Amino acid sequence: MREIEQQISHDIDKDASVKLLARLVLLQEDVTTQAAPLPYTDELYQLRSHIALVYEKLDKHLVQKSNKRPRRLDGAIGTTSQS
Repeated sequence: MREIEQQISHDIDKDASVKLLARLVLLQEDVTTQAAPLPYTDELYQLRSHIALVYEKLDKHLVQKSNKRPRRLDGAIGTTSQS
């Protein structure tokens, strides 16, 4: 997550942004399929929330670069939409 956030903070091009978006989607899929013992459910929830926050940052970055929203995947982060 830190690596992805650091890359977003730099002025990256659209292709690099799309690759980071794919990594976030894969990470989200991994996290949502993980079962955690009760004492760790809060941390898992925080990680999911953090992934969503970073996704939104990347989404805004892509909008600025291309003036077009990326397609979101059902069941991953957000809902399927295209602006």
